[in-house]
Amino acid sequence: FEYFEDEPLASASIGQVHRARLKDGKEVVLKVQKPGVEKEIEEDLAILEEFAERASRTELGRRWNIQSLVEEFSYTIRNELDYIREGRNCETFRKNFQDYRGVYMPEVYWDYTTRRVLCLEYVEGIKINSVPELTKAGYDLRALAKRGARIYIKMIFEDGFFHADPHPGNFLVMKDGRIALLDYGMVGTVSNMDRLNLFQLMYGILRNDLDLVMDALYDLGVSARTRSEKFLSRELEILFSYYFMQPVREVKLSKVVNDTLRLSYKYRMKLPSDLFLLLKTLALAEGTAIQLDPDFRLVKEIEPLMKKGFRRMIFPMLTKSEFVKNTLMLTKLGLEAVPKTKKFLRELERGELRVSVDYTGEEKLIEDLRKDINRLAMSVITLGFMIATAIILLFVVPHLLKEFVVYLMAGLTILMVLYGFVKLRKT
Repeated sequence: FEYFEDEPLASASIGQVHRARLKDGKEVVLKVQKPGVEKEIEEDLAILEEFAERASRTELGRRWNIQSLVEEFSYTIRNELDYIREGRNCETFRKNFQDYRGVYMPEVYWDYTTRRVLCLEYVEGIKINSVPELTKAGYDLRALAKRGARIYIKMIFEDGFFHADPHPGNFLVMKDGRIALLDYGMVGTVSNMDRLNLFQLMYGILRNDLDLVMDALYDLGVSARTRSEKFLSRELEILFSYYFMQPVREVKLSKVVNDTLRLSYKYRMKLPSDLFLLLKTLALAEGTAIQLDPDFRLVKEIEPLMKKGFRRMIFPMLTKSEFVKNTLMLTKLGLEAVPKTKKFLRELERGELRVSVDYTGEEKLIEDLRKDINRLAMSVITLGFMIATAIILLFVVPHLLKEFVVYLMAGLTILMVLYGFVKLRKT
C-alpha cells in the first residue's frame, strides 16, 4: 500500500476497518479480522451448543426451539468469519443492481482479499440516520426513505437475496444522492415459493382479505401445536382484523412483527429461522426509513408493486427449465389423479376402503407405563415399611429399643428405595 491508516475507522468484535491507498492511487478500506478471534468464537459456540443441547430437554427450551436458534446463529457467525464469502455477497448485490441508479455497492479488490482480510473501494457519504447533516446538505429525506425501501423490496421480492443487517451505520448517502450499502457479512435468501407467499401476505393486508393472510402465514411455516391451532387461528384473525380497520398508511410492519412474535411465545409457534430473519430485516429497514420520514410505512410503499409490478416480480422466477419442469409435473399429476380418484370413489361406495394407522409411539408408551408401575410398586413397598415401623414402635418394642429400631427401619427403607431405582434403570 502507498498509505495505510493505523487508526481504525470502525471496530467491532470480529474485526476492524482501516483506510488505505493502493499503489495505483485508488482509495480503499480494509476489513481486518482480529488475531485469534476465530478460535475464541469456536470456543464460545461450543459452549452455546452444549447449553442449547441441555436446554432442549426443558419445556422452555423446546418452546423456543433453542437448539435451532443456536444452530442458525452458529451458521451465521461462521459465515461472517469468512471474508471471501462476504466479498462474493457484495459482488452478487452489484450484479443484481447494475441497472438500478439509486444504489451503489463498492468494488471488491480480490488481489488484496483473503479469508481474513477484505479490500473494498472506499465510499464517502453521510450516514443515513444523520438527519441534521442530510437536511443541511439539501437532501430530500422522504425521497431517501422511499429509495431505501424500494431497494429492499427489490432484494426480497425480485432477487430473493437480501442484505440482512440494515442498521443505519450500514447505509451512506453519497453526493449524487445514491445510497451506498456497506457490510455484506449477513445476508438472507428467499425461495421462489416464499416470495409468492410474502406477496400474498402483503396483498392480503392491503386488500383486507383475512383468508389470503391466514393462508400465506401457514404456507410460510407459521404453526403451533395441534391443540393450540384453533386458538392461534382465532387470535391471528382478531389481530389482522384490527389492522384491517386502520388506514394502510398507519400500519407499521414492525408492530405486525412484534405482535406475531408475541403470539409465537403464547402459542409455542415454530417460526422458521429464515422467516424470522426476513421479518426482522423488514422491521429494521422500516425503522431506518422512519428516522428519515416519520410518516413512512413499508406496507404502503409496497402497494404500487401490487398494482404494476406483479408480472415483473413473478415471471422472472419462472425460468424456461422451471416452467417446463412444473408443466410436466402438473400434467403427470393430472393424468394420475383421474384413475386414482375413480378407484377411491369405487372402494368408498363398496365399503372396501381401508385406512392403515401406524402407532409410531407405541413402544415408548409401553416403556413409560412400565416405569410408572415400577415407581408405584416402590412407593407401596416404602409406605408398607413406614406403617410397619410405626406399629412396632407403638405396640411391640420397649422404650429403650425404639431409637435403635427407628434407625434400623429407616436404613432398610432407604436400601429398598435404592434397590428399586437400580432395578428400574435396568428395566
